[in-house]
Amino acid sequence: MDENTAWNCFQHTGNISDYLIYSQCKHNHEEMQMREDLDANRNQGPGDSGEMRG
Repeated sequence: MDENTAWNCFQHTGNISDYLIYSQCKHNHEEMQMREDLDANRNQGPGDSGEMRG
């Protein structure tokens, strides 16, 4: 389930369990973003323009 769907379920029901599911989805999404950002930074070297030299 994605973050938006989880939030909509919580809005509809108001259940704490649905909020916890939303919170977990949000946390997982943020964690995945941070990993992607770290990977992107690791793959760039100093002065790397993203072009291959040949």
